[in-house]
Amino acid sequence: MNAEKTSLIRCGDHSLAPWAITCVHILEGTADDVVAVRQPEGSEVEFDWICPECYEKYLRQDQDGSADVDDLRAVCIHCLRLLLKRYGTPESLDGTG
Repeated sequence: MNAEKTSLIRCGDHSLAPWAITCVHILEGTADDVVAVRQPEGSEVEFDWICPECYEKYLRQDQDGSADVDDLRAVCIHCLRLLLKRYGTPESLDGTG
């Protein structure tokens, strides 16, 4: 997901905040699990978080060079932390708890 990112997104709940990529399945609560996708060093966040199905698409995209981004969304990290609690992920997005 090596997209060049600006550092902040405008969130209705949290004003301006850093952001990460997630998929609609996590947003809708229909994902069975989550996969952390490490970002390059120097990124605002250490991981983007997507479901296993979208992760498979991501891996295929890396192989054939085509991007399937229909199910991906940018979301503020504060909202993403709340969403990830459903899946029992660490409190911090860097995996340190």
